Amino acid sequence: MADFEKLEAGLLDTLTVLKDVLRSELACNRIEAFELLLKQIVTIPIQVKNDLLTVKMPAPEIFFYHKAITFVMRSAKFKRDKDLFYAYFILKFHPDRQALVKALDGMEKDEYFKAFQENIREYLSDLSSPGYLILRPFLHGWIEEGKINADIQSTFSEILDLIR
Repeated sequence: MADFEKLEAGLLDTLTVLKDVLRSELACNRIEAFELLLKQIVTIPIQVKNDLLTVKMPAPEIFFYHKAITFVMRSAKFKRDKDLFYAYFILKFHPDRQALVKALDGMEKDEYFKAFQENIREYLSDLSSPGYLILRPFLHGWIEEGKINADIQSTFSEILDLIR
């Protein structure tokens, strides 16, 4: 069994136990395309007093990819908007955007890549796309009003080049 399958099975077992113990007090939300988040894991050591904790989480590249695929699946508009902003934020502030784009280029054969392409095209391909209106409220506080669209466009430009 692959490591991510063990992790996924362990998480599912844990959720089953929690659901049995807590019954109606536990509201589990399904994470669409959850298996994507397990494809690339990073480990971060965190010093807490005299202990070193190890935190494992999805790599930023795979988290971006996941958000760009699943934000359209969110049941509530505010959740969809927040998830698109998360994708923007990861892309905007990734310390090595070229590495992120290269990692995405390697995902072209992934079963979700078509959905990734369609979502980016539909929501961010040009200034009239709905993603610009969705992202504006998140950005107007720290980017000048007249520069917001240009910022969104430049942030997603390498991704748009990749999927063309």
